[in-house]
Amino acid sequence: MKSKPNQLLLLICFATISFAVNAQTVQKSEGKKFQLQNEVTLPVKDFGKVYNVPFAEDRPDSTMAYKIVFEASQPIDTFSQIYPPLEHVARMYNLHVYGGVPQKNLDVVLVIAGFGIPAAMNNEAYKKKYGVDNPNLKVLEELKAAGVKIVGCAQAMMKNSIDPSDLNPIIKPIFSRFTTVSSYQLKGYAYFKE
Repeated sequence: MKSKPNQLLLLICFATISFAVNAQTVQKSEGKKFQLQNEVTLPVKDFGKVYNVPFAEDRPDSTMAYKIVFEASQPIDTFSQIYPPLEHVARMYNLHVYGGVPQKNLDVVLVIAGFGIPAAMNNEAYKKKYGVDNPNLKVLEELKAAGVKIVGCAQAMMKNSIDPSDLNPIIKPIFSRFTTVSSYQLKGYAYFKE
């Protein structure tokens, strides 16, 4: 019978010590700030930087085939800088690869349309129209080299007075973004728009 009070006393001592050690650990970790990781470079090497986030969950499924159509049609704010949706599609592509998806499992279509269509122009026409070199050429080349299919809306070209000969030769003209995007969606492609 004497052992029950001793066991209770031992349990109380153990709980008190555990609480004290745990409290010290919490105090030490509260004083520490999260350390950001270095950037990681992937298939679209000069654009679309991603970060090492070992603590993150819900990673891409490396065994799945990803079909994505990305519409870039928001207005261009500054003609001397890279069109932000192009940086974002590069980042999206790199994130999938860094997350473990083999490039052969990525089927990405970039549809440049609407107010974004000037980004699809060749350098000579862009410089003539906006007075600066087209800053989008390199990111478009890297996206194409990574395996992204890049198309430009012919309706937007006509609306913005862009002659077909002014289109960057790596970009294929399509009938319209609406018909192309809807066709890809009906084929099961995930849809992103900026």
